[in-house]
Amino acid sequence: MVATQADDPLRVRWLEESDRAFVASTWINSYKEISSLAPSVVKKHPAIVDMILDGAGDVFVLCSKDREKVLHGFVAGSARKHLHYVFVAKDLRGRGLARRLVISMLDGYGDVIECSHESPVKRFLYNPFLLAELR
Repeated sequence: MVATQADDPLRVRWLEESDRAFVASTWINSYKEISSLAPSVVKKHPAIVDMILDGAGDVFVLCSKDREKVLHGFVAGSARKHLHYVFVAKDLRGRGLARRLVISMLDGYGDVIECSHESPVKRFLYNPFLLAELR
């Protein structure tokens, strides 16, 4: 994970079971807002999220250091080389927190990052076939 400054009020940690409901609902709802997929396809998305949260992928959350149950974002990926999804609360966007989460997941931030979900981020290369590797 990324080293942080001592005065940084946020930290990145592994997903805990108590985080699951927040991560699942936030992921599903935020993806509905940005996806260009047909509604009949998006309707199947909760099953994919569950599969990743059930251990087919890795998930880190961004939380307050002094209140670790207060979540501000998360990142999901696989095998420390592919990204599934990254989310940061709207009021904290533009501060480099999504980048920090991605670096934590992938041990770096390359020019192109393969992502199994659509993203408005140009350097994320959409490759839905990464989901086939989860099984």
